[in-house]
Amino acid sequence: MKLMAMCSRPACRVVALACLMASLMLSGAARADAVLDWNGVLLDAIRGSRTPPPIATRYMALLNMAVFDSANAAVGLRYEPYSYDGMPITDASPEYAARAAAAAIIHALYPDLAARQPALAARIAALEALPAGAERADALGRACADAILKARAGDGSQATVAPFMGGTQPGMWRPEGPRTVPGLLPQWGGVAPWAIHGAEQFRIPPAPAIGSVAWLDAFNAVKSLGTASGGSHTDDHSLIALFWADDEGTETPPGHWMAIAGELAARRPGDVVDHARLFALLALTMADTATVVWQAKYTYALWRPISAIRNAHQLGNPRIMTDAGWTPFLETPSFPEYPSGHSAFSAAAARVLARVLGGDDIAFETGTRSPRLPGVRRHYDRLSAAAEEAGLSRIYGGIHFYFSHLASAEVGRKLADFVVESRLRPLHQ
Repeated sequence: MKLMAMCSRPACRVVALACLMASLMLSGAARADAVLDWNGVLLDAIRGSRTPPPIATRYMALLNMAVFDSANAAVGLRYEPYSYDGMPITDASPEYAARAAAAAIIHALYPDLAARQPALAARIAALEALPAGAERADALGRACADAILKARAGDGSQATVAPFMGGTQPGMWRPEGPRTVPGLLPQWGGVAPWAIHGAEQFRIPPAPAIGSVAWLDAFNAVKSLGTASGGSHTDDHSLIALFWADDEGTETPPGHWMAIAGELAARRPGDVVDHARLFALLALTMADTATVVWQAKYTYALWRPISAIRNAHQLGNPRIMTDAGWTPFLETPSFPEYPSGHSAFSAAAARVLARVLGGDDIAFETGTRSPRLPGVRRHYDRLSAAAEEAGLSRIYGGIHFYFSHLASAEVGRKLADFVVESRLRPLHQ
């Protein structure tokens, strides 16, 4: 595949910057404040440690809740705190408090970072150094970090459950593709919520019945659009699938949206507290989206397109044709198909950003840190357009059905609305 040839197509709307690093990505952006700096550090740690998406959302929430509570307290509580229950403080720097909180969280989450990512560890050492006279801010930040770590210590993320291998019944997920391993993180649906009341509050309805018109349309669409070769899969489909793949070794799908948030925040007015609130709302939404999605995934345990297409004969329906050699464009993830994490994370993140930043009609460019697309950036006229493309990318990649995208995006938007309307609200209007 010739990526430069694909990038030259007008329909791609891509600017290939082969000689530039993605300088506006969050982790490489010009330093604006502690929120952007330390979220960039976290995304680099996630990449280097190959942290899976649900775990990454937990780490994002831990860091950003500690940063928000400490910075918010240091300005006398501009917004409702998340878990801080102390008195308002006005003699501590919110910038330094946020730095101290973030450093404490990073060291707790990645204690072996110096050995695994020495360059990042050196960057952390420079960022966490505080000047003389910042003792009050340092103590506040560390206390907020310690409080959130203790509060989440038994949140179910470390629960031990039996390995999930699915089954061979028609419609049921089973390990298939290059990695025939048990389902990833089957316990995650039981993780304690951060902002919502529970996963059942945003329960995702069942997928269309196998053999129904909606199911058959989705089956035929992914079979043609998501194939590794042939069908109606185009170079544009390949580019979109790779751009939003966010697989192992990247910042993950929710991390990609945190990077987009960093790009948008860096170009808009706002102090460290406003940025902290933006990232905190986004992190809360992502973390609870992960719980809702994973709870549904292991409840329905629906097979991936690769299994459906290769084993369609099991359905006994002459309208559903088996293709035993069918291969998806992207590698199939090791967990059930329905619902789509990509679609839910993207729709939820775009809704949070739109509501906090003043509307959906925000034009922006964003890149990807994937080594398969170095220097490639895409332009969007609306946040929701990027979210829609991210969801469709999984169909072009051959790893999700269209109905999964639709249901997941709808739940993601509803969850985001709830979080923005009920958490971290302004105290003085």
